[in-house]
Amino acid sequence: MSVSDSETRDRILEKARDHFLQFGFSTVTMSEIATDLGMSKKTVYTYFPSKEDLASEMVKRMQEEISSQMNALVDDQGMDFIEKLKRILDITVSHHSRLTPHFRMDLQKHAPGACKCTDEFQQNQTHTVVSKVIQEGIRKGVFRSDLEEPIVTAMFIAAFESLLRPESLGRIQRTIPQIIEAISGVMFQGILADEARGRLYPQPSVA
Repeated sequence: MSVSDSETRDRILEKARDHFLQFGFSTVTMSEIATDLGMSKKTVYTYFPSKEDLASEMVKRMQEEISSQMNALVDDQGMDFIEKLKRILDITVSHHSRLTPHFRMDLQKHAPGACKCTDEFQQNQTHTVVSKVIQEGIRKGVFRSDLEEPIVTAMFIAAFESLLRPESLGRIQRTIPQIIEAISGVMFQGILADEARGRLYPQPSVA
């Protein structure tokens, strides 16, 4: 692919991203994307044979971006661990706020191939990141040493997957950033007050 072809392909993907995320996949047409780019619909179809192909490539591009950001953070052993946690949460909020559950539902109905791609990515990427973060936190003494990493990782992922579903968002009536902050708060701080925690999990007396 020539430089010109690559640039044209990138322009189409960027414009498709703007349209799909703002208006939804099903309501946007290839003609609208082409018109906004100042090119013919035939040109768009030259690079992407269908709207589903365009959505799949757009999702893949977004996944590569967040994966690169996340991996760089997780693998940075020199960064303060608490600062790392904050940055990972910021990236997570940003990603979920853009690629919302409602948008994924639209993809699932009208472009199942693209939806499958994003679901599989989120499951694999989330598991990898959470697992590494929990392990590092235990190793650095930030998290309790008796934590069973596989269980904590599974709990964290289950909470995200459950609470970020459209039906849950409608019932809870909170924004995605608020829900992610709440999940993190419960996972990292617990729900028991200090006095109650002391009564439920009394520390052994020192002889």
